[in-house]
Order: sequence, then C-alpha cells, then structure tokens
Amino acid sequence: MNDEKTDKHIRRVQDSATTKPLPVIHIAKEDDQVKKAEIELAVTMACHSAIMTIDHLGEVITTNGKGSKLEKIKLHRRKCTKIIMNVVATATKEDLTKDVKGKKYSIIVEESTDISTIKLLCAMIRYHSEKENKIVTAFVDLVPIIEANGENLFHALKTCINGIGLKLNDCIGYVCDDASVMGREHNSVWSRIRSVAPNCIQVKCICHSLALCVKHAFDKLPSRLGFLLSEIPKWFSKSTVRRDAFTTLFNVMNAGNARMGTPSPFQKSSTTRWLVRGR
Repeated sequence: MNDEKTDKHIRRVQDSATTKPLPVIHIAKEDDQVKKAEIELAVTMACHSAIMTIDHLGEVITTNGKGSKLEKIKLHRRKCTKIIMNVVATATKEDLTKDVKGKKYSIIVEESTDISTIKLLCAMIRYHSEKENKIVTAFVDLVPIIEANGENLFHALKTCINGIGLKLNDCIGYVCDDASVMGREHNSVWSRIRSVAPNCIQVKCICHSLALCVKHAFDKLPSRLGFLLSEIPKWFSKSTVRRDAFTTLFNVMNAGNARMGTPSPFQKSSTTRWLVRGR
C-alpha cells in the first residue's frame, strides 16, 4: 500500500510539473495612479512652496476632484514629507549616482546652523551630465555635525561623496566661503582634500570675497557717511508719518517719471547681509 501511495504521489508531482504556469498580466490599478499624483504633488511642494501648504491644497483637490482619481488623494504635510524623504530623495540619489559615475567633479560646501541650533554641512557637486549634456550643479546631502572642526567636516564630506559612488581623489575643484575651518592652509577641510587630491583647485565664494572688498573699501570713506547710512533707515522705519512724508517728497522729486514707482523700503546696514552697503 505504501508503494502504491508513493507512486501516485510521484505521478501527481510530475503532472503538476508539466503544467504550464498561468501568464501574469499587470494591469495598472487606480491606486497606482493616485500614488503617482501624490508623488507629483509632493515634488511640486518641494520645488515651489512650503510643505505646510499641502494641508490646504490637498483638501481643495480632493473636494473638487469628485468623479476622478483626484478624489482619492489623501495628502497632508506628514505624508508629503515622508514621500519627499523616502521616495523622491531616494530616486533622485539613485539617478545622480548613475549619472556621475566615473566622472571628475567639483565640490561646493557650506556649513551653517539652522533655527534649531543644529550644525549642518551642505554638500553639492558640479559635473558634466551625460543625461542633460551640460554642466549641472546637483545637491548631494545635508549632514548634521556635532563639532564643526576640520576633521569632522572632512569625514562628513567624504561620507557624502562616497555615498554616490565617487572618490575624493577625482575632485578637481573645491568651493567654500572664507571661514578658516573650510579654506585655510593647515588643519582645515581644504588641507585634507588637497592631501588626497593634489590636483584640486580651491575657489573662494565670489559673493563673500566681494562683500569683504566692499567692507574694506567702506572703511576708507569718511565716518559720517557710515553714520548717515545707518541713521536714515532708523529715522524712517520707526514712524509711519515720516515714511508718508518721504513718499510725498519722492513723488514731487520724480514727477512725470512713472517708471520710478513707489520708493522701496530702506535697507538697514548689516555686516551679515552681503552687499547691503552697495544698495
């Protein structure tokens, strides 16, 4: 009996093995179209607006999309943020990794502190894209830093570059501001990059350098000019009556010149806002 059962089981297995599998045809579901629309909306928010805007915009789209796929969209700022971080950012990084593979590139770095007092290192690269057939600037990563010294910043930058399949010895350009931890000759990010990539060229930020030139040139002017530029905005900014009087005077002095329009607000002199003195 056992032998007969075994033979029947073998024949059953053989028959099932000879049976051809049913063809699987993928049909685009409506849910896939809704997900695509949500991803497009998330990318739009990331490019053109604040994430909080999607709370109201999503409700408007759902309300006015009755009878279409837009009716099923459920997108608010939390979901929108997760889509940008986990879907869009991942796909963008994969495309960048494929496009930049094996190429020479330049690095653009900046270290800053956000409103939550977290130090961040922003890294971008500039390279020739085969996909777009032109020189492009691409964002790589935004890395939190505990201590912003040369060694920590260099290792964070190296991790960013290695994360997209590049090596630092292929770097041919390094762009930074005039901060000593970024660009000085010794014990900085630049000194460590130069030891790995000896053919790399350092380029200081043009805007920052020009702002320093303006600052030093301004010191050569009479002190009363600086006092005048700092006191005029204070005089008008604290009084609506004074600003209204200035508008009247402005219109009288520029009568018949419609292109002048309404006078722009006075800009306060500031050392941290570059080129305000020039304006």
